[in-house]
Amino acid sequence: MAARPSDAQILRLIREALSGEGLFTVSVHAEKEMLGDGFEDSDVRHAIRLGRLTRREPDIKGDERFTIEGPAIDDPGKSVGVVCKLLQHDPPEVLVITVFDESTRYGRRRTR
Repeated sequence: MAARPSDAQILRLIREALSGEGLFTVSVHAEKEMLGDGFEDSDVRHAIRLGRLTRREPDIKGDERFTIEGPAIDDPGKSVGVVCKLLQHDPPEVLVITVFDESTRYGRRRTR
């Protein structure tokens, strides 16, 4: 059995896919959620580049999914949550499942 990749390894693979060293795809659902929360593609990319891995959890099929939280590009008080799956490691292939406004997730805007 292969060792479970560390959070740092997962983030590196996701960021490699984002930078063009692999495949980075945003689902239709994630695009709708992104627009509904007032985010743009640049906000999602910025959050992944500067954010941190905050959750690792299984999806319905038992595959691992990852939540990255990071700042929006034009509003550092707004935190973007990005849920994605790493479909393959070499080269990295990432699917963004959903996007949400982490700063208002619990009914109030968080300040940093």
